[in-house]
Amino acid sequence: MTVGPVPILLSIVGGVLYFRLIARRENIEGQSILAALFVSTFLCAAVFALFLKANAFTVFLAQCVGSAVFIALLNLAFKHAVIGRRNFTERSPLGRRQLIHLLVMSPIIIAVIIYFRFGFHTPTACESARCNFFRFAIGSDQDFRDYYLFVWGGILLISGMINCALQLIRFEK
Repeated sequence: MTVGPVPILLSIVGGVLYFRLIARRENIEGQSILAALFVSTFLCAAVFALFLKANAFTVFLAQCVGSAVFIALLNLAFKHAVIGRRNFTERSPLGRRQLIHLLVMSPIIIAVIIYFRFGFHTPTACESARCNFFRFAIGSDQDFRDYYLFVWGGILLISGMINCALQLIRFEK
């Protein structure tokens, strides 16, 4: 498996930021979210690419596992913070209707994206300069690239969907 420099660099930066936030016991929301996202995306993509060939089911499974790791890392960072302490499911400024829209649209978006990637067979490989740069930046292993790119979006959508569901349950008006 060949992994490009971008995922490695992002995971190292994410790990350093995450452990710095834990060590200082502070919560800077943007940093903790990005750090947890970088680390969980790389871990899930690397582990799943090592053991399973990418298809629609395994990519969805990787997105679910990545979301669980992402939420666990965020909860750990949020709970141990002395400065800026908060819960993962604090009251959102969004209204009930907007939360329901997000809750309904997230799985639809995930299903459509996975369907268009794995539902159609593309026999010709891309050989343009753009594709070669992309292959260099992310890595030449097709399974790792699929996992890495789809887990990024899946983590954000699934964890957002979970947060919306918890908002609707917890803060019933």
